[in-house]
Amino acid sequence: MKPIQLRNASLLVIAFLLPLVINNDFYLNIIIWIYLYALLSTAWNILGGFAGQLSFGHTVFFGIGAFTTTILYANHGMSPWLNIIPAILISAIFALIVGFPTFRLKGPFFSLATLAIGQIMYLLAVYFKDLTGGSVGIFMEYNESVANMTFASSKPYYYIILIFFIIALLISIWIKNSKMGYMFTAIREDEEAAETLGVPTLKYKMISFLLSSSLTALGGVFYAHYNMFINPSTAFDFSLSVSIVVFAIIGGLGTVWGPFLGCLLIVPINQYLTSSLGASIPGISGIIYGLVLIIVVMLQPKGIIAFFEKKRTKKIKISHAGGSVDGSPTKS
Repeated sequence: MKPIQLRNASLLVIAFLLPLVINNDFYLNIIIWIYLYALLSTAWNILGGFAGQLSFGHTVFFGIGAFTTTILYANHGMSPWLNIIPAILISAIFALIVGFPTFRLKGPFFSLATLAIGQIMYLLAVYFKDLTGGSVGIFMEYNESVANMTFASSKPYYYIILIFFIIALLISIWIKNSKMGYMFTAIREDEEAAETLGVPTLKYKMISFLLSSSLTALGGVFYAHYNMFINPSTAFDFSLSVSIVVFAIIGGLGTVWGPFLGCLLIVPINQYLTSSLGASIPGISGIIYGLVLIIVVMLQPKGIIAFFEKKRTKKIKISHAGGSVDGSPTKS
């Protein structure tokens, strides 16, 4: 087994065994939020990091996923596990509808268009109160069972969001190592040059959008059932769109593990300070994001993951030169 594969397998084993060690619900809840944000940031990274299409309205797909599963469960008694399918399908259809016109916009105009769409969806969700509950939202009845994705303990939620995140991670790894990944990179680096070389840019941008929106909707489904409540202000929250972008940038834009590293650094700090200082210092999360982003951009412009990649490259160079990791010569 290669060192990278061994490392990934070890991380996977640790992740599945972690709830057996951590019995405190507060800390387990923090890890659940890390995985949820990592799922959302990884999903956004497929579009914004790999394909270079900077969306600031990704909360639209999160909200679609959350409201779809909530309405089907609360009003029609449909199991959340089955709700995942229509949630993803509706998100994908909406991505197709908004993708074709918005992808014809270049540079910041695409980002502004996605921002506007997010605000429009929020207003529509508030207006159609017969469907969404309006500004009050929809509360789900607590009925503990596996079929309802409702549990008294945090541990089942932990494993559900861990599996969802692993799915997003595997898709990112597959993209990164496939022909599609090279197409995304070509579009990100120079879209006009890619078109000149015969790359169907609109096709691949739409593929990245569909994958990204579908995984984001999956996060919305989990969020709704984890909280047993959803309303327009949380489902279509602009700050959520900003957060998942910031996590990817801090961790390493366009990398597989970057979004997770960004969440691993920021989310625990944010959760702790919000629980202890949130009432006395409103907007503490925004201050944290800003400070960490400034520090990371100054020290590691390519994100936290660049630091680990430099160390790995240094080890490889030393081993190729015939020395050990610490610089001493190896024994023959």
